[in-house]
Amino acid sequence: MQSGIFERFHSMPITRSSVLWGHVLTSVVSNALLWRRRLVAGLFVRYASPVVGSVLVLRFADVERLSSSRGGQYVLQHMPPAMVALRLAGDTLMAVSAWKHRPVWLAVGLLLVVLGWSDGILHGVRTV
Repeated sequence: MQSGIFERFHSMPITRSSVLWGHVLTSVVSNALLWRRRLVAGLFVRYASPVVGSVLVLRFADVERLSSSRGGQYVLQHMPPAMVALRLAGDTLMAVSAWKHRPVWLAVGLLLVVLGWSDGILHGVRTV
């Protein structure tokens, strides 16, 4: 059973997404800044970086090609509003946890974010 889950995860195009890993790096840097009580810098990294990234993608990337790629199809099929809300709740919990120095809460927030990205694992990967 565990090998089946790993094979599903490994085969998901989203796991190879530079955008996803950019979000991971942004979150790690933001959490580190918030942990060190650098509120403005931490919030700026957490919320401004994705906005800038989105603007750049919308301005310079071939969005049609991206949406028809395997990764784009995964996001379109596996990001219902409930999963987006779960990821947002987990991200918010991680930010608050870093500020309040609560490692257990930080881990719970991370778990919520991972669950929010796991629809493809939980329901099988279906890409067109």
